[in-house]
Amino acid sequence: MWEVAADSGQRLEQTPLASFAIEADGAFGPVELLSGANYEFALLRPATATFPTETVHHFYVEPFTHDDYFVRLLSSLPDQGIGALIPVAVDATGLLAIRNRELWGDQGAESDELYINGLNILTPAISPRATTGGSGVNIAVFAYDDDTDKTTDLDKGELAPFNAITFLTAADVYVPSSTDGRDPLEVILITRGAGEKRLYVPNRPSTLHRNTVVFRDDTDGM
Repeated sequence: MWEVAADSGQRLEQTPLASFAIEADGAFGPVELLSGANYEFALLRPATATFPTETVHHFYVEPFTHDDYFVRLLSSLPDQGIGALIPVAVDATGLLAIRNRELWGDQGAESDELYINGLNILTPAISPRATTGGSGVNIAVFAYDDDTDKTTDLDKGELAPFNAITFLTAADVYVPSSTDGRDPLEVILITRGAGEKRLYVPNRPSTLHRNTVVFRDDTDGM
């Protein structure tokens, strides 16, 4: 765990403020943090038979405002599960944005907005409230360079296979990477016209680094 700069996501110290060995049950902590400060949780994922390189899953969470006894950080082994469905490239970065409240992209003034470096990726086609055969309940949005062609194309709409997976959606978004993550992604969430929230993610290469941004489900601005 690292404290990070609010305006860049860069670590403030060379040494983590806390570290834990993660056992089979996934539990970690406790740890004392500062209310209102920004933190990164870095999950070191060991090499596997199918992916023989250590990787890191970085979590950037909205600042805590009170004691929290259940911080849930979802991950998987490299190149397995959801990770196996997402293209990676040394010259591109990507992220997953999560909020445990439905993300609507087709409700006009009542829509949510999720900006990555100034581009709103919650379009009506990518995150509709209503879908054929039922209601859309997207709470997580993947953003990555779909064809590794260094091109953003939101006109593709919700990328397969996420269009068939409840709670998840995905958009074709290309963001160049840098080896040391020196050029951060600016991620802004506006909840149905109110409560703008802003987090920053270093743009490390997606081949070895996975990023998740975690927003609270309230509308209090940051």
